[in-house]
Amino acid sequence: MLYCCAPLITATEVTLEPLEKTHNKALRLITGGIKSIPIDAMLLVTGSTAICSLFKEKALIMYLKLLRIAMDRFFSTYENRTRHLKTQSGLIQKAMELKKALQIDDKPKSLPLTMNPLAYCSEPLITATKVTPKPLEKAQNQAFRLITGGIKSTPIDVMLPVTGST
Repeated sequence: MLYCCAPLITATEVTLEPLEKTHNKALRLITGGIKSIPIDAMLLVTGSTAICSLFKEKALIMYLKLLRIAMDRFFSTYENRTRHLKTQSGLIQKAMELKKALQIDDKPKSLPLTMNPLAYCSEPLITATKVTPKPLEKAQNQAFRLITGGIKSTPIDVMLPVTGST
């Protein structure tokens, strides 16, 4: 019932009444309440809100998303001029009225500048995390250099640990 419901902010009471009745029936079904239980009590039990306030919330979310469309200045520079063609306000006009009534700031907040995370690290932490070769890796490197002729054999190099039978 809430999918694409933002334009319903402009709907009349006659249009919204069947939706409210359906919402109330669903609340009674969920809570197992009878008809004499007030709707507000069922809304508190389920943690939900009234359907009209959900429509207003979705309309405001959609309006704020429209304001932030990149490379499009239509909604951000929109002027609410008087229009003599119709008497009912549109989605944008209603959303702007609701935004003013709730005193919502529509200016996006600037994001913090990106920082180098290493600037906040201390020098001992950086030096402690440098990779040092382990004794086994060091022995394997020496053995590889011995085999390939990189270094001359010394008594220490010859005494490398042997891991298999020959």
